[in-house]
Amino acid sequence: MPRLRLDAELCEIAQDGARLLITAGGKQTIRKFISADHAKVQHDKLVGEKLAAGWQLTTEPAPLQADVEPREPTLEAAILADPYDTSAYAVYGDWYQTRHHPRGELIALQLAEEDRDDDKVKAATRKHLARYKAELLGELARFDLDDSSPFAWRFGFIHRLELDDAGFAAGLLRKLMSHPSGRVLVEARLRLHDARHLAEALGQLGPNLRELEIITIAQIVSLDGLASFEKLRKLSVKSYSPMPPSVLAVVPEIAPRLESFDLSLEPEDAPWRDLAPLFARTDVTLRHLGVRAPALVDRALVAIAEGPLAPQLESLDIALTDPDDGMRALLANIDRFAKLRTLALSFDRVVPKVIVALRPTKIRLVNVRADPDDPGDPDDHYDEVVE
Repeated sequence: MPRLRLDAELCEIAQDGARLLITAGGKQTIRKFISADHAKVQHDKLVGEKLAAGWQLTTEPAPLQADVEPREPTLEAAILADPYDTSAYAVYGDWYQTRHHPRGELIALQLAEEDRDDDKVKAATRKHLARYKAELLGELARFDLDDSSPFAWRFGFIHRLELDDAGFAAGLLRKLMSHPSGRVLVEARLRLHDARHLAEALGQLGPNLRELEIITIAQIVSLDGLASFEKLRKLSVKSYSPMPPSVLAVVPEIAPRLESFDLSLEPEDAPWRDLAPLFARTDVTLRHLGVRAPALVDRALVAIAEGPLAPQLESLDIALTDPDDGMRALLANIDRFAKLRTLALSFDRVVPKVIVALRPTKIRLVNVRADPDDPGDPDDHYDEVVE
């Protein structure tokens, strides 16, 4: 692809099928034509005009504006179809590198990190991110790239977002979702303790979200927006304030698309009417289910043990609850849990004979002593795996 210089100005003219990508003055212009042959004719004509006007060919790359970069919709769509498929990123990384954009090298470096645990590769990635911080982050460049950053990079893009309690959450999300680096955001953890900030943040998250974790001491007014996340596969809701009725009614509706669902509620909350349809559905493909809701756990366990969910669950979390009737139902129907391999519970909250009955099975028991996200529990926490 020709790159030309005239005094201090640089220009790059690249053909991409039936398009010309023209980078000049820190901006990129895309011209579309009816065919690749037509684009080739116009490419040669434009280069000829530049040379006739005194431009000189150069090997120096033309710089891109920080918030403008090339993109290929077809390759991008392949990534969004499966944002964990490294091969799709590899192809896109090569495409970026032929256009001399720093994202191409970043993709290559982070794919190398996936393949091997190499400190040199990690150091090279950090150095590359720091060097091209403006090009890769634009307005978001004010955020540090260290462990305090809300962004987690993977495969050359911001893959995960972790927001703590902050009034700028919605504004940050608006900028992130409109920025090229945020196009592949697929995981988000929102630890927001203001109901308005939480609602605004949920309204800004993009349609490609696969995993969402909500942690809040604010009263959640509505979760209806979850229905718009058509690709959501893992959902965790931890609420440390009383929840109004019907807030969780959306969960049974979106359940057929979920692989994992965790629910932690205040001891007094028992929204069984909202959640009961979840345990009766036969089209749900949940592999993991967590019910850390003391007022709900017995009815939930009975419904799981006797209903359609038991044969497919691989992991079950009922820690920090005091199951009684539910645990009896689980033990009475233990043969129905054919795929269950992990059970998290609190040993000090069940009678000893429950542990005795479970130990001969192939189920790995995890003894959970406390909730690390509970703002009212200052104690240390740890999970003890009991083989």
